[in-house]
Amino acid sequence: MGFKSRVSGFFASFFGLTQAFKVVIASNILEAFGSPQWFSIYLKQDLGANEEAIGLVNAVKGAARLLLYPFGGVVGQRINRKQLFMMSIFIGIPAYLIAFFAVDWTWTVLMMIVLGCRALVMPGVQALAGEITNRATRATVFALDATLISIVIVLRSPLQGMIAETLGLRYLYLSGGIALTGSLLIVSKYLPDIKKNTSNVKSDKQPSKEVNRKWVEEVRKVFAVPNYRRNFAGLILTGTIWRLFYIGLLPFLDIYLYEEIGWGLLFFGFYGSVNAFLAVVLRIPFGKLMDKYYLKRVLFSLGPVARGIAVLLLIFTKDPFLLAAILLINSVVDLAYTLSLTALWYDAIPLESYPTGVAIRGVIYGLCNIVGSLLVAHLWVHLGPPMSFCIISTTQIASSILAFSLVRDIRIQK
Repeated sequence: MGFKSRVSGFFASFFGLTQAFKVVIASNILEAFGSPQWFSIYLKQDLGANEEAIGLVNAVKGAARLLLYPFGGVVGQRINRKQLFMMSIFIGIPAYLIAFFAVDWTWTVLMMIVLGCRALVMPGVQALAGEITNRATRATVFALDATLISIVIVLRSPLQGMIAETLGLRYLYLSGGIALTGSLLIVSKYLPDIKKNTSNVKSDKQPSKEVNRKWVEEVRKVFAVPNYRRNFAGLILTGTIWRLFYIGLLPFLDIYLYEEIGWGLLFFGFYGSVNAFLAVVLRIPFGKLMDKYYLKRVLFSLGPVARGIAVLLLIFTKDPFLLAAILLINSVVDLAYTLSLTALWYDAIPLESYPTGVAIRGVIYGLCNIVGSLLVAHLWVHLGPPMSFCIISTTQIASSILAFSLVRDIRIQK
């Protein structure tokens, strides 16, 4: 397929979307443009946090989510989807303002508690995405959304690098609050009220009288279908290993690249721009491949392998440009991994019970985020980066093996 055909196919996909999903995409784009980067560097360089404090701040967000996700499942089954989406955007505004006015790192504990409150609305918001897409083209539609956001990030990353170098990292949070305000206005004006089980949902449609089922019955529904049950278990187990180590590593990876390797904020911005450009080029082809050939399981399993190899190479490589190349190669595989993960979750939870399933997932992952943030901070301080990289690399490869053995692609019934 030539370049012209790809471009026309891209726009045809976009203009074929529902009005609701176009508004969601517009909101996501604006939010992505203002989303601050390099939080851990801001914590350490500007707010005086040490490694243990950085682990604690990240654990607080996981704790808030752990406490609130069970209620999020109930809220997601009962409150209008548009209202939930608006609440998810609004919560970020005070959180970013807290970070902007912070005088030391302890302020960001409150910021993380506020952001953790998104757990109340995210199950319903994620159900919204499933209700306005079809399973047969879901990976492609999500790829389109992510591609448009990546185009924005190509421009955002170097711009934020320049702002951070000239004005300071603090001002990224002020711009983030402004962007979220704009996103909230777009959603409030243009997003139609979304009812559960819209006309886009076919095989998962259920009578409206089942909306008010009890919590226990909802949980049973999540695990009732064998294909759903197997995928749910596989994604939970794989994600548990991922969060126990790799999620906790990410804040320290930025600090390591900044302090030990010598990446400046402008270099971070350039790297982010190139990374986003690769996403622009590759996401939609990856989505089409997954939808057409049922490759979600394969691409999902390749993600942890690439991640584990990249983390292991951090031990042996100190050249900033070579490390950037290694991380970019990992990001290419991670594009497919992230896309397949998003699509697989909608194949792991019956859509009419999606908020409940997401709440169960959130509780488990919230606990893992708490433990993982504190665990990696402890490893980093007491064992040092090389040993931490070895442990995390090993767990990622083990996660890949587990994913491939448990997760399955659910084919469309013709």
